[in-house]
Amino acid sequence: MNRKHATPFLGLETMIPNVLLSYYYYKTKKITEIFRDCGVSEYNVLVDSGAFTVYTLGKEININDYADWVFENKAINYVNLDALGNAEETLRNQKKLEEIGLNPIPVFHQSEDFKYLDYYLDNYGYLCISGSVDSRQQVVSKWMDKCFDKIYCKNITPKIHGLGIASQHLIKRFPFYSVDSSSWKSGVRFGVIKIFNPDTGIIVGTNITDRLFFENEFELFKKHYLINSIEFYNNIMEDHIGHSDILTMIGAKSHILLCEYYNNIFGRVFDGTHMYLADARPSSYGYLISGCRAFDEIEYKPNKQRDFRNHESLQLELGF
Repeated sequence: MNRKHATPFLGLETMIPNVLLSYYYYKTKKITEIFRDCGVSEYNVLVDSGAFTVYTLGKEININDYADWVFENKAINYVNLDALGNAEETLRNQKKLEEIGLNPIPVFHQSEDFKYLDYYLDNYGYLCISGSVDSRQQVVSKWMDKCFDKIYCKNITPKIHGLGIASQHLIKRFPFYSVDSSSWKSGVRFGVIKIFNPDTGIIVGTNITDRLFFENEFELFKKHYLINSIEFYNNIMEDHIGHSDILTMIGAKSHILLCEYYNNIFGRVFDGTHMYLADARPSSYGYLISGCRAFDEIEYKPNKQRDFRNHESLQLELGF
């Protein structure tokens, strides 16, 4: 069965990925250069300041440098330079960036007084909420209940982005406009594969060395990921690094299918929940695009041997 039209099912049929870039990691690069080197001419980018990263590292981001980078890259969607633990400073940064002609997306944090959320809801149609202070799911869920209660009481439908929200429970429970996650690279980064099953609504996964998993989930891979899982497992065992792009593509597709699943069940405001793929390495997006292109060239042949490494696009030199 020819799978030339596999990528539309992935949601990247025109190779326009939804990507979250952290200014902290990409401040020495231009957005156009990042994707040009990956062979991508179109992309949807949400820029995060990287405030949480620098907070954990004990470093700082200069707001003027951040503003200059946003201007230089002509970014369309970008998040305010938030100051964790200091809601007033976060609001001051918001207003300072606006005063110089920028329109950053405001951020409301778990530890902040809800008066700030009221202010953002009354003055902006697109905002981020972050539950990074206490990441325990039960705690974050209760806090987000309060956030969305505020929204419902105001009878408005703002676009809400869940910063770092990858939890299936949270995506299912709340009508986010968009969320982001870096766990789509877990197959390459940690050697762990997790895939979403749209038939059951369950995420299944294991270590990529677990042959029994690939055998048991053969039909899932075949139906929703269009891959012969047993053959793919054999190729991984031969050359794990050589299949980083396919593993990356599977991880990205799993996240996208998760959002589509709940969009179809519950319906969403706007046009559904969008998944933004986040990663600190530019090459990750090159792997994703390479994986989609290679996958688009592959025919599903369950009874014939196929060596993924024979495809030229799998050997793409990314130049990073």
